Amino acid sequence: MTGLPPELLRKGRFDEIFFVDLPNEEEQPKILQAALAANGRAQHAIGLGAGSARCEQFTGAEIAAIVPEAMFVAFADGGREITTEDLIAATKTVVPLVKPWVINWCDCANSARPERGPRAPKKPFPM
Repeated sequence: MTGLPPELLRKGRFDEIFFVDLPNEEEQPKILQAALAANGRAQHAIGLGAGSARCEQFTGAEIAAIVPEAMFVAFADGGREITTEDLIAATKTVVPLVKPWVINWCDCANSARPERGPRAPKKPFPM
């Protein structure tokens, strides 16, 4: 927030500043399910846990973006239905926008709200 010009922070522009955390392990499969349903794949044989396990540092929008990517691959491969493997492969094409400083900031935010649980990734963030 310190990088924003003062005219954007004056009263009336942004009356509230709030933080939206990354989805946790419980929320990630739900986001993936919602994205599948939104793309006409409500009924599927996809392992949501395996598909979302690769989305540890992804925002909800990034998790949702892997579904159309997997669908493009499946369509190009003869129009077949998407599989868990397609979703896992699609996660490799999405670059998470979260930077290490954001993850550290999440840790600080969570220390103030311990009921949320830890949000730092289990693996070190690649530099």
